[in-house]
Amino acid sequence: MAQGNLSRRQFCKVGGIGTAGAAALAVGVSNVARADEATESAKNWEPIKTVEADVVVVGAGSGLWAAYKTTEAGLATVVVEKAASCETSNTNNIGGTTAADTKVQAAADVECPIGTVYARLMNFAEGTVNCALVRRCLEASGKCIDALTDMGADIMVGADRYGVGFQSVHVYLSPNRMPLVESAVLGAGGKIDYNTEAKELIVEGGRVVGLYAEGPDGDVEYRAKAVILACGGFLEDDEMLKKYYGANVQIGKFRTAFNDGAGIKMALKAGAMMDVNFAMGSLADAAGFNGRAKDIEGTYLFDRNQAFNLGTYGTLNVDHTGERFIDEFLIASNPLAFGGAIQTRIGWYYAIADQKMVDYLMTHSAYDRVGRTSIWPVGELLFDEPQERLQEDINKAIDEGWAWKGDTIDELADVAGLPLLADQVARYNEACEAGEDDQFFTPGDFLVALNEGPFYAIQYQVGGLSTMGGIRTDNYCRAVDFEDNPIAGLYVCSSDNGSAFNAPYYDTGGTCNAMCIGTSWVAGETVIADIAG
Repeated sequence: MAQGNLSRRQFCKVGGIGTAGAAALAVGVSNVARADEATESAKNWEPIKTVEADVVVVGAGSGLWAAYKTTEAGLATVVVEKAASCETSNTNNIGGTTAADTKVQAAADVECPIGTVYARLMNFAEGTVNCALVRRCLEASGKCIDALTDMGADIMVGADRYGVGFQSVHVYLSPNRMPLVESAVLGAGGKIDYNTEAKELIVEGGRVVGLYAEGPDGDVEYRAKAVILACGGFLEDDEMLKKYYGANVQIGKFRTAFNDGAGIKMALKAGAMMDVNFAMGSLADAAGFNGRAKDIEGTYLFDRNQAFNLGTYGTLNVDHTGERFIDEFLIASNPLAFGGAIQTRIGWYYAIADQKMVDYLMTHSAYDRVGRTSIWPVGELLFDEPQERLQEDINKAIDEGWAWKGDTIDELADVAGLPLLADQVARYNEACEAGEDDQFFTPGDFLVALNEGPFYAIQYQVGGLSTMGGIRTDNYCRAVDFEDNPIAGLYVCSSDNGSAFNAPYYDTGGTCNAMCIGTSWVAGETVIADIAG
């Protein structure tokens, strides 16, 4: 059964929405953090109890897949989670996952070989990721989908949104999937300590042998042969966001989370190192974001302010000075990669529209606006319906302070604080008249002049769902030190793993979650093999 008021057809179209399955963006970072850069001063731990286990997993989101594997193998496993439920995790709330050769695809008579999907990911990543690990993660994501199917989750195959040539995105129609995995872990003898925050790894003789955590009743010491970190990245840590994305990039948090970089910080203190690729799950996929907007929780593609969609329609986009900065077709055709990456490079940006465009879009689709061109498959799938509330929603955005209106372009530039806008619109309109863009070479179908006032500027920022990228690992999710040697007893997966995520984000929908659950599954298998010796 589909969530909310979305039809099964709409879910099929938008497969891949959500934590970075939905929407995702990325920017490359070449900054290797040292262990002494990201840790708090040591605490004098006074545990009220000691818990003995074979495996401790930190994080009850995608980390539950690691626990699923280790409990299945008979290893005594404890999951430590700071939240009160696994239902708060991004993995539980995303809309779709890339996977290949699954039972769901077979039942739908969809051919999607793993080699085809892997080749696409590698072609896009161009050697910037751990290729062997990504290969294992892609296979593992399929196993996770099959396991969820066997557990009773309702999953369907989504459409090929980006024209990649295959249908790899698995769309979740069942809400709250992770409780199914939680039940399997508990049923196999695993234990989950909720409301318990992991704080520091215990390292003895160069080996990680457990961790300290703060529980509801006091400090707890966990002793284990292996610790698997799956803490979900660092979206809630403003200092880390500033370090890796810059102070000018204002990242709005779309949803309340518990992902404060704790796993990465603990690993660094234990001697691990950062990898170089960082990506962010964002709302760039099919809509913009602005933290000033009201009522923005929930699904972001439907039922939200329709002014959020203007930036993906191929209209003129400008930066905080009013200067045009990109071929708008790149954002319209691949918001997943181009749209997301550009947000973390320029920070605030603005979509410019005129009254003619607004009036048209209330009775026609954005796909109609560009002549229903075959070069825009995303437009056909996502933007082929009128935006009947558009004028009303733009007016609401103006009242909320994230959109501006001017009777002329000069007036709009003044009220929105965009000093270069008038010259940029003039140059853009000249390109529209000529049918040729000599600035960024936007296809002619997307060159629609802005010449009938009043005019509007809609402001966007990064709408963060999660970060992706962090600790460098080997091919099997073992954390490595600065000499590239595995740190005994320490494994890193999910958004804390820095070796499986590309920058910019892969152009295949649902890949973020594939890497999150895939690294978790791989980490679980690796721990089983390592403990067996």
